[in-house]
Amino acid sequence: MAAPGQLALARPHARHRGLGRIGKAVAIRGQCFGMKLLAYEPFPDHAFAKQYGVTFVGLDQLLAESDFLTLHLPASKESRHLINRKRWQR
Repeated sequence: MAAPGQLALARPHARHRGLGRIGKAVAIRGQCFGMKLLAYEPFPDHAFAKQYGVTFVGLDQLLAESDFLTLHLPASKESRHLINRKRWQR
């Protein structure tokens, strides 16, 4: 059990949208805590995923199973409103 103000990590699921340079660095750190790593990435790096135990999934599955969600993508027309109230309610 975690002390007040601390987070207990019992194999939480870390989710990443965008597994570029920054997303990969965050994934490596999550792996160090024993997190199960899922990612939604339109251009997956399968060699990195194999080395660090990342599983690629669809965006809806990513959100449905998230304990933690990190977003690492450029602000663009395509990414605007990617995560919104409607998507969280699914």
